[in-house]
Amino acid sequence: MRMRLFLLLAWILVPSLVLGEGDITIGSVYTSDDTFRFGQYNSLYEQGAHVNGSVKWRSEVVDRHWQLEARDLGLRNREVSFRLQAANSFDFSVGYSESAARGNDTGLTPYVGSAELRLPLSWQPAVNVPGFDLTQATRDFDQDIQRKQLNIVLGKRFNPGLAVSGTIEFMERVGTRLTGAAIYTNAANPQAVLIPEPVDQDTLRIEMEADLDFKDLALQATTTLVRFSNHEDLVTWQNPYQSGLGSSVDYPAGTGGIATEPDYDQTALSLNASWRLMPRIQFVLGGAVSRTEQDDDLPPYTVNPMLAVNQSRPLTSLDGRLETRHLNLFVLTRPFRRAALNFRYRYRARENTASRFAWNAVIGDGLDQPSSRFALFNRPLEKETDSYTLEASYRLPGGQRLKASYVFEESYRNFAAVEDTELDSWRFTLSSARQGPLQHRVQVRLDDHAGSTYEWSRPFFQMTAVELVSQVPDDQRWSNHPLLRQYHLANFEKVSIDWRTRWLPGKNWQLELTASSQEVEFDKSELGLTDAASHRAGANLSYSGGEKYQAWAWLAWDRSDRDQTGRDFSGGIEKPANRNVLPLPQGSDPTRDYTVGQDTAAISAGIGMSIRLSEKLSLGTEYMGLDTSEENNVRTFSARDLVGGDLPAIEHRLHRVEAKLDWQVRDSLTLSAQHTWYRYKENDYAWSNLGIGDIAKVLTGGQNPPNEVVNMFSIAVRYTPEGKWK
Repeated sequence: MRMRLFLLLAWILVPSLVLGEGDITIGSVYTSDDTFRFGQYNSLYEQGAHVNGSVKWRSEVVDRHWQLEARDLGLRNREVSFRLQAANSFDFSVGYSESAARGNDTGLTPYVGSAELRLPLSWQPAVNVPGFDLTQATRDFDQDIQRKQLNIVLGKRFNPGLAVSGTIEFMERVGTRLTGAAIYTNAANPQAVLIPEPVDQDTLRIEMEADLDFKDLALQATTTLVRFSNHEDLVTWQNPYQSGLGSSVDYPAGTGGIATEPDYDQTALSLNASWRLMPRIQFVLGGAVSRTEQDDDLPPYTVNPMLAVNQSRPLTSLDGRLETRHLNLFVLTRPFRRAALNFRYRYRARENTASRFAWNAVIGDGLDQPSSRFALFNRPLEKETDSYTLEASYRLPGGQRLKASYVFEESYRNFAAVEDTELDSWRFTLSSARQGPLQHRVQVRLDDHAGSTYEWSRPFFQMTAVELVSQVPDDQRWSNHPLLRQYHLANFEKVSIDWRTRWLPGKNWQLELTASSQEVEFDKSELGLTDAASHRAGANLSYSGGEKYQAWAWLAWDRSDRDQTGRDFSGGIEKPANRNVLPLPQGSDPTRDYTVGQDTAAISAGIGMSIRLSEKLSLGTEYMGLDTSEENNVRTFSARDLVGGDLPAIEHRLHRVEAKLDWQVRDSLTLSAQHTWYRYKENDYAWSNLGIGDIAKVLTGGQNPPNEVVNMFSIAVRYTPEGKWK
């Protein structure tokens, strides 16, 4: 694969560099320390020097035009593209790119292997993690995913009214990511681990498009085929614990498994038409259908051969498919010179054709297959939405614009506690004239989302076998607390305000001020999320002195607040959730409520300038800083045995300073040097001072939070021939 790619690039590059014009840059980048936050996406995560280069080349002759771009050829985030356009409207392009995502690589793991993770033969199990011999955790816990993507596009315009094109895209993702897993029988005895999950996925996408363009009518048809292949179907790991669940579950025989994303095929077809009936009336009609089918066989109930499984799966592969349908209708009118009136209708539907079966699942790979009365039914989720929008705009005599719109949306979803929801949304926008030194824009939006009757016991009846339903008392037929998600998604009221002002005091200056606020009240909620708010303000000042001098500065402030309510239970096993039962601590007691308030604030700022010191020398520098803080406060009410408190604040701080010097040594030769100083630190208590064995029931990797100081130096030479190769 790599050799074929090299030959393809050579076939494109060699004649291109001989016949065209452009520039070539060759240089080196040096980073002073290993880092995963600074190098998360730029592939500069290892200390040392990296040779790098880029090419920008083009050619224009009478009958054809082509251009070539290659960026960061010496790094893992590299990109090459070539495009050729001919006079007969022939268009060909090919592009190849690689990108790497690097995660926290400071952890260790005792597991060996990839899709089948095993512990060392000398592993010593225990009831809790502190009893493990963690000196055997010697393997690096790398988190690194490399994505490679190849695109080929071919297009042809046969006449002014007909054009066709085709696209082939192939993407590969390979690497390792962090995954949490557990072996358990219920929530009281988890055997939790953090494991390195292998990633090996391919995606092939083929698209064909045809465009017809007449005087007042435009048509477009697109068909798409997507094939996703996952080469790691199942990840298994050996249970490191020995906690009394039996020799079939404890170390060394115990094994857990997680199914990964399944293979699937997807086909889609879309048709769009635009018809200008009159100079002031235009119709736009579009529709799309798609079908997605899962190709993989279903994994077994359990990967542990030591557990007894007496009933087989009702299916070995999924018998259904997911079908979606979209329909868009726009009517755009301008009845008067200053006014416009538009109507939009959108229809969205998702149909799941999978049949329902009773699955006698082995929950958590932690016990033998239970009786059939504990079987659970799958729920093929479906959703259907109709949306109507009426939008009006009017341009006032002074150049101001006034817009108003109303949206009514109705949705239906199955297998949900609230099946029907309705949304009423109003939006008002006032804008000043687009010309002049002072420009304003204010927008207000009001949303009212309401749901049908909340059926708190519906999920229990939809998932549970009939035999078990008949044995459960009426007041205990619930799978979650009836108040916990009562109206969290179905009922809320939202108010949003957005304001922007742009001031141009002179030819060279520009000041922009922005502010926004959003308040959301979940007005029917008693437990769960009850209130959410976010506020933002910003200022951006820039000065342009032509090519000689440019300067800019910006400041942004963000704040968000969330309140959610929970309820504590204590006492016996039976805890009816829909009524109070004496003694109250055993039942659903509202005096045992507590609230968690989450407050997040962030302030960021930046300042920079670019100066041309002479015709051959220019200098640029920029600073960016970020400071965020998150606080979680727990407050209690009447119960004396419930004690509230504040969790440790989580803070993130970032400072980044860049300086760049460009020196035009000769007309065709430019020397560039750049220095970047990067400082990042966070104190997330979920990671800070947390070793691999500090949580009793979770075998972590012992990752450290980032605390990085990095200096990056780069030097590059850019060569631009003076048209000698034209």
